[in-house]
Amino acid sequence: MKERILGIGLSQSDKMIVLDAYPNYEFVEATTLAQARGKLDEQPRVRIVLLDIDSDFDGLISLYHTLMFQTENQNVNLLILGAPDRVAAGLDGAKPDPLALLPKPITKESLIAQVSKNMEAKLHVSESVLLAEQAKVVNTLFTQAPLAMMVAFEDGDGKRAVHVNTFFEDLLGYTNLEMKKINVETLVHPDDRAKRREAVSEEAFTLDLTLITKSGDPKSVTERTQTLYLNNGRAFAVASFFID
Repeated sequence: MKERILGIGLSQSDKMIVLDAYPNYEFVEATTLAQARGKLDEQPRVRIVLLDIDSDFDGLISLYHTLMFQTENQNVNLLILGAPDRVAAGLDGAKPDPLALLPKPITKESLIAQVSKNMEAKLHVSESVLLAEQAKVVNTLFTQAPLAMMVAFEDGDGKRAVHVNTFFEDLLGYTNLEMKKINVETLVHPDDRAKRREAVSEEAFTLDLTLITKSGDPKSVTERTQTLYLNNGRAFAVASFFID
């Protein structure tokens, strides 16, 4: 089943350009507000919506706001055809994002380019929202996990903690702020520093060792450590769990 391009108010010549640019898509039209809403409800088939601002479509303002609402958080790309000043006038002063504007007369090349830019922008926003939601989940797990945790990064002088949770603070007595200024290796008992230095060269390791608390007391723990990677494959941090 082909994905769709929804055209609203397009001229015959514009339709031919659209079909030439996207031959593998199905081109459908809407001539009423109800039809437009119905076509958009057929997710995920409608991928691109083209609205010609010069059309004599009844309820143009209502249609525009409907399109904005229904495509904002969906994988649908809305393009408004027309000159920017004409668009603002036709939409009662509303000014769509520049990425949603496609000047007329349209060409195959300009259509493809603008759709691509629109898709990239929506993908970036979607990824940003997803990353933000993931960050909230990770932060909740980090702060509420019932064991000592630390995230550290390589600063050229050994691993330096950037964030520890309250269980870690209770374990060694150092606050999160204090840990930001401490070289983690100095917390390891001198007898165990060599074996830990060797272990940290691995992507993941489990090690029994002795740490030194803020008060100077030895604390026997098991450290489980895992290197964390970005989507591009670059290592950006090391997550450690300490079990006493």
